[in-house]
Amino acid sequence: AKPDLVVGVEDWSEYGWDDAWDANGKWTHGPLHGFVHVFRAKADGTFADPFLVHAGGKPVDTFGCPSPNFEDFDGDGDLDLLCGEFLDGFTYFENVGTRTEPKYAAGRRLNDAKGTPLT
Repeated sequence: AKPDLVVGVEDWSEYGWDDAWDANGKWTHGPLHGFVHVFRAKADGTFADPFLVHAGGKPVDTFGCPSPNFEDFDGDGDLDLLCGEFLDGFTYFENVGTRTEPKYAAGRRLNDAKGTPLT
């Protein structure tokens, strides 16, 4: 069977660029978004239309560059989602469903044992 295709897409539409700071140095634009899409493989060798992966009842949205990785990170037999992101951090989305019927909890940033964000 052909594997599914997972794609991380960043969206800069709210972020802006060099014009995002006011004269006092305050950020005036929105966040950089990072979404995760899945294209399911079909038997004929093509892919179905993509869908957005949801977590906590809304689309997965990291701070840009989501670099999605599906793996059984907590050892319970289903595939959890770990995303690296633009700010050199990681957001973990635990699969609280099953391997065949995934349901992802809201993301949480990962820290080391001392509470320092993983980078």
